[in-house]
Amino acid sequence: MVSGTPPTRVTALLGGSFDPPHACHLLISLYVLQATEAREVWWIPCSQHAFGKASVPFEHRLEMCRLAVRHVPALSVLDIERERGGASYTIDTVDELRAAHPDRTFLWIAGSDLMGELPAWHRWPELAQRVTFLVVPRGDAPRPPAPPGACVRWLPVAFPDVSSTAVRRMLAAGEEAEGWADRQVLAYAGRERLYASS
Repeated sequence: MVSGTPPTRVTALLGGSFDPPHACHLLISLYVLQATEAREVWWIPCSQHAFGKASVPFEHRLEMCRLAVRHVPALSVLDIERERGGASYTIDTVDELRAAHPDRTFLWIAGSDLMGELPAWHRWPELAQRVTFLVVPRGDAPRPPAPPGACVRWLPVAFPDVSSTAVRRMLAAGEEAEGWADRQVLAYAGRERLYASS
């Protein structure tokens, strides 16, 4: 079959604070590789959270992400938001990646808990036109409506309601967090005392 448009490579993007990256970040990425047309997933830790959320320094979060994906060649970690500087806006990242990789189609992975805040994202109407959102159900929470204008594909499998916040709390309290995140990620966080209670 002859077509005037060459096929594109599909890449899924997973953005976030990754403070720290946890088991579900990895599980969701592997599931996307198995269940969608994406052939790779790029993790994109934010440099400065768009809503001013405090995080441990970027270099630590970047290293923990690299440790978390080290066994999976189809997963990569980008430092694009550090290189650009300033607040990390998804629309800027998507536009930069689309310009650098015109041969790719990008999907944006988002947890279902983000559906309500998407319209508040920077330049939302433009972003809604740029990417398809792969929405991951969390726990047994009801499925919220998609924001107006968004192209949304719901993944059918719900994932445990694991959060970086919960992992930080366990580590700050000196509790055992094995299984909640990669062992080397937890070891790194411990060595660097990233979440140790003051």
